[in-house]
Amino acid sequence: MKFDLLGGPAWNDLPSALTFVGLLYTSCAVMKAVSWWRCPPSERPPARPFWFSPLFAVESYWRMRPTSRQRVLRLAWRLTWMAAGLAVGYAVAPWLRSRCPKWCWPYLTLPLVPLYGGAITTLLQLGSATTGEILPNHHGHPWRASSVGDFWGRQWNTWLSDWFRQVIFLPLRRRPMTATFLTFLFSGVWHEALIALPVYLWTGVATFGLMTAYFLLQFGGMVVERAMPRWARRPLFFLVIGGLSPLFLNQAMLRILLLWH
Repeated sequence: MKFDLLGGPAWNDLPSALTFVGLLYTSCAVMKAVSWWRCPPSERPPARPFWFSPLFAVESYWRMRPTSRQRVLRLAWRLTWMAAGLAVGYAVAPWLRSRCPKWCWPYLTLPLVPLYGGAITTLLQLGSATTGEILPNHHGHPWRASSVGDFWGRQWNTWLSDWFRQVIFLPLRRRPMTATFLTFLFSGVWHEALIALPVYLWTGVATFGLMTAYFLLQFGGMVVERAMPRWARRPLFFLVIGGLSPLFLNQAMLRILLLWH
């Protein structure tokens, strides 16, 4: 099924992108309900602010910070440079792709992923500032991660990490490797449902299995690095996170980001 929107090939994927957004917010509501149910009543936050927030876990809500002028200005500056980076990236990406083989496309697009998520999160943080509290940061410092485990556990998508800690790691605290495996398996299947499925339904392009393979290989990277000296873990981090990125930034993901030309 194809659409000719605004005359550009990337805009043909707008229905897939909108379906992704709908599925994301639906799954967020379900995961939020699980977090709420798992939390003891005495430790639950105020219901209305939590349910109307984009946060997945109760733990994330308790990391919200009071609004201050300095924090708002810092967020505004962050949104400005991230939006500028995205504008340049989207403008340059088609030109670069026309001059590079397809196997390079995921690597060319990789810098846009943290900018894309960061800009949206910063916009949500600025919106939450009007309520008197600012949402916690979505990411830490991804490129400063010292290992694969540090990247996924502390630096990338902390909102989701909080949910995994509460829902998977806490019940399985005596079996941490099982919890880690289930976390990556869930991540792979979840991304397939959010990204691969909408693209398949709207375009017929099937990329099923690539996301799951990527996340299971991340688990493999974490297992391997446990037996490695500390100096070797950062090179492994770049190899596992960046080197395997074509599995994550496959055609479906690029279509969702409106970057497939």
